Amino acid sequence: MGLAPRPSRLVRPAGIFLAFAVLAGCSGAPSGTAGPASAGTGAESGAATATSVPTATAPPSPTAVPTPAAGQVSTVVVGSGPCALETAPDGSVFVTLYHDHKVVRVDPSSGAVTDVATVNGAPCGIAWADGSLWVGVLGVENLVQLDPSTGRVQQTIRLDGDPWDVQPGGGYVWVADRGLPGVVGYDAKTGKPGPSVVTGGDPTGLAYVDGHVWVTIQSTHKVLRLNAAATAVDISQDIGTLPTWFADGDGTLWVTDNGGGAHRIDPSSGQEIATIDVGRRPRDPVYAFGALWVADSSGTLSRVSPDTNTVTGAVQLKSGTWTVEQVGSELWVENYGGNEIYRVDPTSVGS
Repeated sequence: MGLAPRPSRLVRPAGIFLAFAVLAGCSGAPSGTAGPASAGTGAESGAATATSVPTATAPPSPTAVPTPAAGQVSTVVVGSGPCALETAPDGSVFVTLYHDHKVVRVDPSSGAVTDVATVNGAPCGIAWADGSLWVGVLGVENLVQLDPSTGRVQQTIRLDGDPWDVQPGGGYVWVADRGLPGVVGYDAKTGKPGPSVVTGGDPTGLAYVDGHVWVTIQSTHKVLRLNAAATAVDISQDIGTLPTWFADGDGTLWVTDNGGGAHRIDPSSGQEIATIDVGRRPRDPVYAFGALWVADSSGTLSRVSPDTNTVTGAVQLKSGTWTVEQVGSELWVENYGGNEIYRVDPTSVGS
């Protein structure tokens, strides 16, 4: 199908930054253009193993009240290089620590942090599927299935290359495999490989929307959709710059790019609807509370209204922010450049 012309970028209105909370200090942003994995050149090599963490290991402790009051930000220290997080059905939050080589659990009610497992390599992407945690480990090219209760390794799957993203959907755990290079689905019950597509380039971010897998390819500036069987590409959209991570909600697919934009895409056709300026090198966003939320490398968390396709509010955090996720009535923002998660009350960040 023909590709829609790329719309003009919408400029952030002057004075929109409603920085109601500035956290002192500054941390370095992740290196490289694709994500935290580009900083992982020092990870251990060889076959990966993962084991439960000894009980003598002391977990980090929260450094602020666990729940933010209206209009405030609170901080929970989790460990070095928080890269991604996943919320379990019971409300527990699991966080991968890229530099500490760990997976930890955070209790949203108390803010308590406990160790779950340690891995040989640099864990980043994480997904919950069929009662297990699935963790992409970079530097050793593995996908590890963990028992979330005990941290016991259920299996370790050797990949063709580093797993740049991990997403659940349709009974599979989908992996953006840089070695293939392409996308592979692993059965969420057995771990056996299923559908796969060689995309070429450098597959980066994944999304599973309306029965289709989407993947970003930075080197070709393209956003690709796989067919329903995940055996071929059926939509290819060139967005003109380096696409990275996805968010979806209210019938819209959003993708950030390293040039500073958030692209709004119609998931049924792949046509681009709008592009919004959201700051310097925007990271992994989320659609929640009726808006798109995206943090950039400077530490600015922005709210994008789907009604106007403009930034309608922002809060300034520390540089190095990465993934944004909804956890209950809050937004949780990981600082990959540091060791903390910011818990943000979204109700006072624009409208």
